[in-house]
Amino acid sequence: MYQHYLRHPGGGEPLPAMAYFCLTKLEQMAGGRDAAAHFGISKRILRCIADLSTNEGRDYARKAVGHAAPHTPEEESFLRSAIKTLIHRAAEVDSGPHPALTKISLADFR
Repeated sequence: MYQHYLRHPGGGEPLPAMAYFCLTKLEQMAGGRDAAAHFGISKRILRCIADLSTNEGRDYARKAVGHAAPHTPEEESFLRSAIKTLIHRAAEVDSGPHPALTKISLADFR
């Protein structure tokens, strides 16, 4: 996930592609989107990342419907921040036993 994140700022990977890869990898690590609660990340955040990385993004949208909807600067900022948070949380969980995780919610990004 981190390598994809690093490639994005230099233009090596479009934001929607990077975000969707990271979301998919986190879900794979958890055993599915519903199981991602294991990481202490709200389902609303995961749904927002999925929607923004799939259905919007103009030239870089994953689906044709997204070609009509460019990301706003706020949406781009949210995706970058949310993915950075996902990567950090995945590393925390992957590093071994940890104290109870504080749940990350949309309110943390406002």
